[in-house]
Amino acid sequence: MKFIKDILLLIIGNILSAIAIGMIALAQGISVGGTSGLAKVLCTFIPLPLNVILWGINILLFLLALICIGKDFALKTIVSSIIFPLLLGIAMNIHVLDVLSADPLLSSILGGILLGTGGGLILRGNGSSGGFDILAVIANKYWSIKTSMVIAICDTCVLLFQINTKNILYSVYGIVMIIVTSMMINKIITKENNEVKMTMSLS
Repeated sequence: MKFIKDILLLIIGNILSAIAIGMIALAQGISVGGTSGLAKVLCTFIPLPLNVILWGINILLFLLALICIGKDFALKTIVSSIIFPLLLGIAMNIHVLDVLSADPLLSSILGGILLGTGGGLILRGNGSSGGFDILAVIANKYWSIKTSMVIAICDTCVLLFQINTKNILYSVYGIVMIIVTSMMINKIITKENNEVKMTMSLS
């Protein structure tokens, strides 16, 4: 039963993340972090579709998860690594949220809420989106560093590679999106920890 619940959390989390990246951030030119942002940077050097590059990055990170974390986590990472690029490809071709382009700040906040909620649900499902979540979980496991902090640092580094002096405002919106994402991930993970503590105290 727990495995089914975890898979459902992974699927819902990946849907929300794909909407945030594909229908809001990439559609409006807002700089994005994560492996999606890294893939966007690599697209300028590698003549392949973004979701194909994303698959390649996720394969490398999956191998890292298998070695450092274990089979159960790696299995759930496979689920995300397969479905997220597919969902992203679909989301990039749906334009119902293009109306938000009139307000990029609102878009970055909404994108951060969706991406952070999605990422938090994926982590609550004891899995990863196949992206920098893996590095964050490894850092948390071995050095007790907050997952949200590691993700925020990785996202910021990727964002720096995307800074365009002609559209620097969209990089600022990207930073806003990263901050909101980090806050949402931390909120969802903290909520889970509080629920666990409360259950233990009532036992």
